[in-house]
Amino acid sequence: MSVRNSELKNQVGWALLGALSLSVVLPCTSTAVRADNEDRPAEVENSRMSATGIVNSNGVPVRCGPSDTYYPTTKLDKGARVTVVGMKFDWLKIAPPEGSFCYISKIYVEKHGDGSVGRVVRDDAKVRAGSTLTPLKVTALLSLNVGAEVQIIGEQEEYFKIKPTKDAYLFIKKQDVSVDPDSKPVLQRPDRSSAAGTNTGTGAGPATGSPGNTGGGFTSGTGASGSDNMGSGSGTTGGAAIESTPTTNTSSVAAIPSTRQSDERVAAETLLDKAESDFKDASTRPLDQQPLGDLIRSYTAVREAPGASDLVRRIAEARLSTLKVRQAAADDMVAERKAEEDLKHKELASAAEREELQARVAAAGTFYTAVGTLSPSSLQRGSQTLYRLTDPATGRTVVYIRTNDSKFAGLLDKFVGVKGEVLTDPQLKLRILTPTDVVPIDQGRIGNGISAQLLPPSMQPQGTPVQPANSVQQ
Repeated sequence: MSVRNSELKNQVGWALLGALSLSVVLPCTSTAVRADNEDRPAEVENSRMSATGIVNSNGVPVRCGPSDTYYPTTKLDKGARVTVVGMKFDWLKIAPPEGSFCYISKIYVEKHGDGSVGRVVRDDAKVRAGSTLTPLKVTALLSLNVGAEVQIIGEQEEYFKIKPTKDAYLFIKKQDVSVDPDSKPVLQRPDRSSAAGTNTGTGAGPATGSPGNTGGGFTSGTGASGSDNMGSGSGTTGGAAIESTPTTNTSSVAAIPSTRQSDERVAAETLLDKAESDFKDASTRPLDQQPLGDLIRSYTAVREAPGASDLVRRIAEARLSTLKVRQAAADDMVAERKAEEDLKHKELASAAEREELQARVAAAGTFYTAVGTLSPSSLQRGSQTLYRLTDPATGRTVVYIRTNDSKFAGLLDKFVGVKGEVLTDPQLKLRILTPTDVVPIDQGRIGNGISAQLLPPSMQPQGTPVQPANSVQQ
């Protein structure tokens, strides 16, 4: 058979599937309902008969809607079989191929049993098309109501990953699929959307033909038109058939986006796809290494894209909220690190200052807090003994010393150097030195290897102001 005859055979076969349109409305007890127009693909009704098709090329994309503007969910290679349940223009509506999956928001589902089954707990729970090729979860294939059950196969962020539910369908280009010559049309129950649709055809009931393999398609009787791709006409019991002229379904035509709208929608979803990929990559890095500013700009562009749907904008808003929290945390981290650096610099400066002071002390020799002649004091209060450190030339008090250390009693009337801390007693209004050490020293070495914070006035360099040790003279 020539290539042209083979192509003609394929076209006639799919045309006959379209002719076997829904002519009766069968009862439907499914809990699925149609998703809203904003997030779901254009409605395509099921034919009365389903058939098997064979993919005739490699890398053929399966999409979540009947248009190239819908994102692909997987790719099929030559020889793969698909179950065709309907047709719209150049697109075949198919059952999800093996390996297909969907998403449903966790807030709509409650796990039960071993956790592999979930039960829908709120009405209008969107079932969204999942993809092995893109992280997008934009297109809702249908909605489920309370009580519907889903089979959970995984989790991703705020979604459960589930097996495709009944009435979830995907699409593949008609030119990429050939009619299976061994396929026999199977009467199928229409999906919910078909049952709810308006049948504008003039059919007179079910088809009465049988498979016509010699003609490459399916025979049909008088068919009814239930959507824009479902024609009406008469078939034969042999292989020959005449393709019916499609009727026009106004609602379906209205649902087809204009070229500009389609381009804008694709552009918005492409921006979201890129932003989601960058977000996923950034989330694997430490917070201070994430390009938060770039991500915020990317999702802002997605949110403001002219063709962005409400769902795309909601996804962008959610990501922006997350990124703003991360940005605030990153700013706090930077501020904390700066404070730590400033404290470290201050500590280094203090350490350098101490080293410089110690170097000066080392150069100057031994350093004491105060020096002078150790004398008793007549002012005795509290549980500790009060001593005076006096100027050996005048006997005036340089500073008071409070201690019970017995070493001080043995050094009375001797010139000593004392180390410790000097504070002012608020009750006595005296400068009190709390000693840590005391040793007798040679007063002739003052200024020559021995220095002190508090020197007797008679030993201070000329011009140095004298600070009184107390306000009470003894």
